[in-house]
Amino acid sequence: MKRLSLWLLIISGLTSGSAYCQQIDRLRLEQTIIAAYKKAYPACVQLYAYDTVAKQQAGGAFSGIVVRKDGYILTAAHVTTPGAIYKVIFPDGKTGLATGLGKIELAQDKTIPDVAMIKIVTPGKWPFAAIGSSSSLKRDEPCISIAYPESLSQPKPILRFGYISNVKNDRGFIKSTCLMEPGDSGGPLFDYMGRVIGLHSAIEIPEASNYDVPVDLYLKYWTALNNPQIYTTFPRVKDPVPTDSLKNNIITLPGLENYRASFQGATACEHACLTITSQIKGKVQKINGTLFSLSHLSLKYGLYRQVIVSKSSFIGDDPEIIGTDKSKIIARVIARDKENDLALLIPSSEISGGISYNLIDTTTVNNIQAGRFLISPRPDTTSVISITGSFIFAMPKIINAGFLGIGFSSRSAPFTIAHIFPNLNASIYQLKTGDQIISINDSTSKDLNGYFSKLNKLWPGDTIHVQVIRNGIALTENIVLDTIPQRHFNHPAEMFTGGKSYRRDGFKNIFTHDAILKPTECGGPLFDFKGDFYGINIARYSRTSCLAIPPISIYRFINKTLYSY
Repeated sequence: MKRLSLWLLIISGLTSGSAYCQQIDRLRLEQTIIAAYKKAYPACVQLYAYDTVAKQQAGGAFSGIVVRKDGYILTAAHVTTPGAIYKVIFPDGKTGLATGLGKIELAQDKTIPDVAMIKIVTPGKWPFAAIGSSSSLKRDEPCISIAYPESLSQPKPILRFGYISNVKNDRGFIKSTCLMEPGDSGGPLFDYMGRVIGLHSAIEIPEASNYDVPVDLYLKYWTALNNPQIYTTFPRVKDPVPTDSLKNNIITLPGLENYRASFQGATACEHACLTITSQIKGKVQKINGTLFSLSHLSLKYGLYRQVIVSKSSFIGDDPEIIGTDKSKIIARVIARDKENDLALLIPSSEISGGISYNLIDTTTVNNIQAGRFLISPRPDTTSVISITGSFIFAMPKIINAGFLGIGFSSRSAPFTIAHIFPNLNASIYQLKTGDQIISINDSTSKDLNGYFSKLNKLWPGDTIHVQVIRNGIALTENIVLDTIPQRHFNHPAEMFTGGKSYRRDGFKNIFTHDAILKPTECGGPLFDFKGDFYGINIARYSRTSCLAIPPISIYRFINKTLYSY
């Protein structure tokens, strides 16, 4: 009841008949969500089919939640097979083996009700989460998701925040605004007290359309699900579903989708986000930028009073800043940081507002944690509210590695070109099928992994020297690396408005949050609810995740540039 009392303090004057968003105690809301997250987090697991003979992964990864200390896991039917062996990985790195138990998928529609259970068979006492009640859910009740989105490929689960928009739709699912994508399937939906209320099942194209299996179905068919079989009709054996003792006291926040108004405590943050236009390959590009005030450094450096930091890959020639009054200010790029995809610009005239450079908290990198509410101001529309989903982590370069665009006839020397990809830049076609590659940038390797490792350190647009033997003659070709061709999938997770940022990986220090931003809305600042600078949005990574550069990286970039320029 202590947590319930805390929630009663969050809402000021809220009644069940309210149709608008009341003033929310932001600090208490944040504290409540963090408490629920910490309570539930240890029991949120990632799973995949496991070959015990080859001792390797044998299927795609998905999510689940442990609900008993003896290792019972609730998950989704569409990712499991009764009797199969699974590897279970906990957030702290501990692992175990599990076996698939029963699942229910109706013969007339296998997507319903998507109920499945797995049991850890490795001996031990496991972290587990409390089971709540789906029958006591209310519309506008806050909720959180803690699961493992496939696209991020991270060993720890990601937090997302939302609210219940439909307690039970016509197909029997809970609908919430907690974002999901592939990999989250079977992951838990929690109430604001950290109790399991649903299991992730499906999405539709709109980001607000996310569907969960009601947890009461697992309780109702618990006995039947202990049998490792597929039920194509609802099992005859039913268990009593406990009544939720808190049913009449569940807190709701009507109009929660409009709760941005309760986070506007620091109006200064609204004046730090600007629009930048420039030309890239003859096309006009638009991106947001973050304005910093350097007045305290003007005497020390004797150079500039203001700088703008933004996303480098979206800034080309002749950049202009569009002011809050729609005026255009010429700017020039004086530095780029390829590793963080940052550019530093100098405006030709002073712009009102900006973040004080000397107030950047360089210790924030140590304070970033899941559960903090964040504000992403936009220059021409309302701010976007999100929640921090992770700690700092590294995002390896995969999509944005330099691409040579050739295939080989073997993985060991001699490396003979067997195939060259079509539609790449002209310099790559200086290479010919049948060429034997001797070295790349004067470096040799005994196997392809060595070459791939070298290329992975480079970027699209970088020039390399490739030495080949062609018809017995040694040649050296200068090749400009291209970009890895993007695969397009016909899946709702790939169809959200604006899509993904092209440059979205290869970062050494990054964190994720669940803001719904378009790629052109990156480059702008990020603040916590107190108005303190929390980083710069650098990429819309996927349906569930935006990536942000922490303040310490921004501080170092500005500092290094002003010292060396």
